Amino acid sequence: MKESVHQGNRLYRQGQFTESLKMYEDALNKEPESDIANFNAGTALYKEKHYDEAIGHFQKAILSDDASLRERAYYNLGNSFYKSGIGREKSDIAAAVTSLRESLRHLASALALDKKDQDAQYNYDFVNKELERLRKEQQKQQQQSQQNKDGQKDQEQQQNPESGQ
Repeated sequence: MKESVHQGNRLYRQGQFTESLKMYEDALNKEPESDIANFNAGTALYKEKHYDEAIGHFQKAILSDDASLRERAYYNLGNSFYKSGIGREKSDIAAAVTSLRESLRHLASALALDKKDQDAQYNYDFVNKELERLRKEQQKQQQQSQQNKDGQKDQEQQQNPESGQ
C-alpha cells in the first residue's frame, strides 16, 4: 500500500493527477479506510475538478488520528463543497446554498484545529460573502417566481371574468 501511495505522490507532484489517482485507488483497494490514501485520492480528484467524488474521500480522511491531516482534510472538504456548490449556482441555487453552508462548516472545523491557518480564514470569509450573495439571488428568484404566479392569476382572471365572481 505504501509503495502505491509513494508512486501516486510522485505522479501528483508531476501534475499527472489522473495517473496519481490510479495509484491511490490501488492503495485503497488494499486498505479502503486509509486516511492518507483517501486524502490523496481526494486531492487528485479535486485537481481533476471531480469535486463531489473528492468530498467522499475527504470525509473519510477527517476520521484520521493525525490532527494535521484532519485539519487539511477539513480545509479541502470546505473547498470541495464550495466548488461543487458554485458549479450548481445557475441550475439549482438551493443546492448551491446548501453546499456553501457545508463549506463554511468544514472550514470552521479546519480553523478549530488550527486557528492560525490564514488560508482557511480567508476561504471562510470568502465563502461567507459568496453565500450571502447566493442567498440574495435566491430571494430575488423566489420573488420573481411569486410575481410570475401572481401575474398568471391576474391574466387568467382577465381572460375568464366570471371565475372571479
